[in-house]
Amino acid sequence: MNFQDQFEALTGYSPYEWQIRLFEQFAKGEIPQVCSIPTGLGKTSVIPIWLIALAFSSQEGRADRLPRRLVYIVNRRTVVDQATDLVEQMNYRLKSKEELGVLREALQGLAASDGSPLAVSTLRGELADNQEWKADPARPAVIIGTIDMTGSKLLFSGYGDGRVGRAHHAGLIGQDALIVHDEAHLTPPFSGLLQAVRDEQTKSGDMRPIHVMELSATPASANGKDTFSLLDGEAQPEIRQRLEAQKTLRLHPAGNAKLEEQIAELALKWKDSIAKVLIYVRTPENAGKIAEILSKKSNPVSLLTGTIRGHERDQLVKKDDVYRMFLTPEAKPEQTVYLVSTSAGEVGVDWDADHLVCDLMPLDSMIQRLGRVNRRGGKESFLDCVVDLGKEKKGAVKDFEAARQETIKILERLPKRGADGYDASPKALTQLLESLSENERRQAFSPQPDKAAVTDILFDAWSLTSITQSLPGRPEVAEFLHGLTTADPPETYVAWRDEVRLLCSEAIHEEALSEWFERCRLETRERLRDHTKQVFNQLEALSNRHINGSLPIILLNSRGEFERKLTLQKLIEEGKNDREKSFLFYRTVILPAEAGGLSEHGMLDAKAKITEIDVAEAGGDRTRVILERRDNEYRYRFLLSWKAQEISEETEVQEGETGTREWFVCDSYREAAAKATRDLNQNVSYILPLREPAEEEEEETIANYLVLLETQNRAVIDQSERIAMRRPPTVEEHTRHVTEHIEKIARALGLPEELQTALRLAANYHDQGKSRPVWQRAIQNINGEPLAKSGRKGMNSRRLGGFRHEFASLLEAMQDSGISGNTHRDLILHLIAAHHGRARPHFDPDAFDPTQLPTQAQEEAACEVMRRFSRLQLQFGRWGLAWLEALLRCADIAASQAETEGCYPVKDGTR
Repeated sequence: MNFQDQFEALTGYSPYEWQIRLFEQFAKGEIPQVCSIPTGLGKTSVIPIWLIALAFSSQEGRADRLPRRLVYIVNRRTVVDQATDLVEQMNYRLKSKEELGVLREALQGLAASDGSPLAVSTLRGELADNQEWKADPARPAVIIGTIDMTGSKLLFSGYGDGRVGRAHHAGLIGQDALIVHDEAHLTPPFSGLLQAVRDEQTKSGDMRPIHVMELSATPASANGKDTFSLLDGEAQPEIRQRLEAQKTLRLHPAGNAKLEEQIAELALKWKDSIAKVLIYVRTPENAGKIAEILSKKSNPVSLLTGTIRGHERDQLVKKDDVYRMFLTPEAKPEQTVYLVSTSAGEVGVDWDADHLVCDLMPLDSMIQRLGRVNRRGGKESFLDCVVDLGKEKKGAVKDFEAARQETIKILERLPKRGADGYDASPKALTQLLESLSENERRQAFSPQPDKAAVTDILFDAWSLTSITQSLPGRPEVAEFLHGLTTADPPETYVAWRDEVRLLCSEAIHEEALSEWFERCRLETRERLRDHTKQVFNQLEALSNRHINGSLPIILLNSRGEFERKLTLQKLIEEGKNDREKSFLFYRTVILPAEAGGLSEHGMLDAKAKITEIDVAEAGGDRTRVILERRDNEYRYRFLLSWKAQEISEETEVQEGETGTREWFVCDSYREAAAKATRDLNQNVSYILPLREPAEEEEEETIANYLVLLETQNRAVIDQSERIAMRRPPTVEEHTRHVTEHIEKIARALGLPEELQTALRLAANYHDQGKSRPVWQRAIQNINGEPLAKSGRKGMNSRRLGGFRHEFASLLEAMQDSGISGNTHRDLILHLIAAHHGRARPHFDPDAFDPTQLPTQAQEEAACEVMRRFSRLQLQFGRWGLAWLEALLRCADIAASQAETEGCYPVKDGTR
């Protein structure tokens, strides 16, 4: 396998010499701790380099040299999507190009299942989590995400994850993975956390500990780490052109005009030059004002800030012509175009502007900004910076102002270019950085938050994922991901949902709301964020707009879990008694869509009155439906009125009472559910009763339900017990299917024989508890052979009374002499108990089956579950144990998926 040929076929361009050298290191299993390469020279190519090196190692029979998953983390959501585009293009070439056949075959040989040679998943926004990365843990995978999404999952606290997903995701991200931390200099607390996890895994003897590599064009300090960087002899002609690009930095003292006016004036000097002009400013408020000034001059303007809702930001990145032009170096506008951005577009985005206008920031931010102009060289660009020192001191952080003052002193050391400018080429900036002392860098770089000390006790507390309530000594993970920040004010998130008013009914108890938001999770595309006080001010103005009626709202905690329901008016009253608004720090406020408050640009604006702003279903993978029985007539409607257009014309339609909603008539509740799922190719994932008649009420009484429908793949992953199929598998069939899958996974991963046996035995017993009558009654299978899935009949969870089939499975496995005598008896029993997220460390008492063993015996078994969990964490490590759990769960999910798709023959041939 020739690296250069494979790299060119995979990426579309020949590798640089530094990329060849990095491949040679990877192929030997040597992963540098830091990769420091100047901006514009393709740092993201570490992904194809790792992939080719993994295949090369596999061919040599040494696939264990490198991790099978690469987790690419960057703290900017726009960059996440951009990186995803690059990887998906690479994946397309990998699947389709004939000259990549050898690479394709080598990668496919690592997987436990047929299909794509590479899984690609994104943990953010509309691209969020297509589930590929957790379908086959042996398949090479690239996972791209933000610090919040991936970091929280690593710490057993995944934002939006339920009890089932937390350990599952921690195991898959925290083992057998290369974590690439892009632009690591911006978030040193997270770098420290990754190193702490790596050190703890090494100390605990984890089977496949993570590897960590930091990427940065402007590292603050190597701190003694093994650093890979560009060598003097590796400056090929194309690299030299980029490094020596003609960029003239001009420093302008702040005048008497407002900052935004002076910046707009400098930008308008290029109005008739037919150029792409990039503008950076610190605050969203300034960015909005500058965009407004420029728009009045009839030039196309786009605006990007971190306070824009995810959906609108994604639309901007994907569809906005001006924005896309800055992503295409060869694009030539017909007139001058402007892109105005805050720090949300500073890092990692492949913008290539002709000229730049900005305010002054600390040195690390300035270097990032200067790197977004004339990236390929071959032309002359001007970079105008307004030096606004001494202004806007109110509320400014002292260290931040000091860093800006040091930055000016350092920038003035650059070589002169022309009469009034400085050489700001990448080469000149690199030489400038290298000339700085450690103290000078620290003083000129952005002030960094203190790192929150992480300990083995905290790792233990976070791993207790079956305890969903607040736990003393188990803090939220945000401060460990981002540090004990003092420079940035706390933030609050806002989202809009059409079902809020329904969910705030007194008839809906809090447990049901918790489960609803666990199943119908709030996606990143639905939220915007801003400083807490700014959000509160806008919410107060919105409340005043709705003075004649109360607005129900729902509050989620910092982990995205239901916290409480209240009215907006009540929230404002509480805020007036809390000067800092601390009860809103990092919380999410979900407003009813009819409240409005979202501007056309996707920003929080109390004056905005647009109400069709619920984008929960914009990803196309889920739908919310209202099912109703009225006067013995069954019908359903979509929560979002425009969804009705997707229904076939043959369906009988009734006009809603208000004339704005269409009801689709069916003969029964089951037919209504089946019709809605069939028209959308989605399955029933969760049913929330909004109102059910009591037994003594008349038959004509109204009953209605809020139903979540999801695409098959998503439903299988999130809730493998509720799979819609014509003939669900029996417990015996499903057990056989899961066993087949776990054998393939364990073999593909090259696990020791004794662990392969342990996983196989756990699979044999994992669902035996479903044969109990209480579970079969819940899926309405009274007299038939025990089934493993509910099928289209659905499950009535209330009939379970809290019973957990995996606890019953555990009790049966404890009686098996083959398991009792196995070296890994503890592991086998734990895997059985934990495959739905319990047993970490406990089961609730209502999980018992009182018709079987005496309560005392079951209580003792439950106590042993906790002791066993503690022993196994010491034996395999926290992430090592979670990884083994994840392997069995992946096999369970894969078998459920195959059963749903009709991949297995059955006795009566109905599937």
